[in-house]
Amino acid sequence: MTHRSRSGGPQKQRGGKKKQPTRKLHHPPPPPVQEETDELPSLRSAVFLDTPSDEEILKLVHHALRGTLDSYEFSATVQKVKGLLYDKKWLEVFTDQTLLESYAGRWVPSRGCCYRELFAHLGAVRKLFVVEQAVSGETPDSDSDEERQDEEEEEESAQAGPSTGNAQPGDQRATGSDPSTDSPPASITNILSLGGGAASELLAVASLVRASQALGTKTPSPFVDRKGKSPVKWNWTGVDIGAWDTVIGKFRSSLQSEWELEDDALGVDFIQADLLAPLAPPSPEGETSTPTFPPIDLGKVVTDLKPDLTTILFTLTELLTQSRPATISLLRSLTAHTPSGSLLLVADSASDISEFEMGSSGRKWPIYMILDTILLGPPGSTSAEWECVRKEDSRWYRLPAGVGANWPVKLENTRYWYRLYRKV
Repeated sequence: MTHRSRSGGPQKQRGGKKKQPTRKLHHPPPPPVQEETDELPSLRSAVFLDTPSDEEILKLVHHALRGTLDSYEFSATVQKVKGLLYDKKWLEVFTDQTLLESYAGRWVPSRGCCYRELFAHLGAVRKLFVVEQAVSGETPDSDSDEERQDEEEEEESAQAGPSTGNAQPGDQRATGSDPSTDSPPASITNILSLGGGAASELLAVASLVRASQALGTKTPSPFVDRKGKSPVKWNWTGVDIGAWDTVIGKFRSSLQSEWELEDDALGVDFIQADLLAPLAPPSPEGETSTPTFPPIDLGKVVTDLKPDLTTILFTLTELLTQSRPATISLLRSLTAHTPSGSLLLVADSASDISEFEMGSSGRKWPIYMILDTILLGPPGSTSAEWECVRKEDSRWYRLPAGVGANWPVKLENTRYWYRLYRKV
């Protein structure tokens, strides 16, 4: 039997047009590359993503955690950690010394690369790692549009004060040097990472420092003085409730042996403390009390460090889940003591877990809206102590094809939101 039209025309094909197979998307396609505008300093972000590559970052993680990653028990321990995290039992993970290194081996590789990409994406953060600007005031070759955008951003930031060199030369904690034998660096940049015990933030900072060193060897800038010392220094300080000293020590050793990042270029410090624990009042005479986890005088830490950049990365949801009043108090203390012109970068997973009920109606709000309200005040507020420099409610980081393919466990891509604030 043939199928013809009513007018007796040519035979029709059965089935009509063949349907195109629907491509199953696990993630939305990456957004088109956009030229940076208000945040573009003298160097493009791509420069900070070349050296080291993501593959080199993973190699450094494997060098630091080789014993754990090559263990037959690694995968089983990671599954145990995943179960605890799914049940929101964060303290059981971060206070168990036997789980910390496995957690780092699973999450630090992708997050370290993700944080590095985010730092490089944000011009205001990227400027903290531009050696030529910090030391000599020289800028590499750039087109006229980039120079014009740089000048506009510099004019905006000039009102808020300098972005580097907040530490005093005589502060040994900030410089990590003995003033009696060494001259202090000409420029010091301090980074404070709240909840940064696993060292993902340290890895991201170290990657940008290494990129700056690579640029310094290619351009005629005084990155190293006559004595072979770097006149530019970055200090990273992490604060976390877990006993991450051993893990951070392994990363620090690998950074020195594999990337040649010595203390005179990148200082590393860690403070074990509970960010949400209130400072205990003086005990009555004769009584002693030992908190489960040591509290922290965040105001003093911030006042002493004068951080150019403070980060709270993939930590805020956990803090709010544990105690909303204590987390709000933490943000207010940070606001009260952060110097003018300093940056605050907050990022977290863009998932349902990051929504919280607020108000009598029980309506759920995304965590970034709650954060904006706390730091910026209600819409139309003119008395905010922070200004929002850059934000995205949803951003993807994807490991390049093939990177991490041989890792003992699957490394996943990350969808997250972020807010970059500057203290007024």
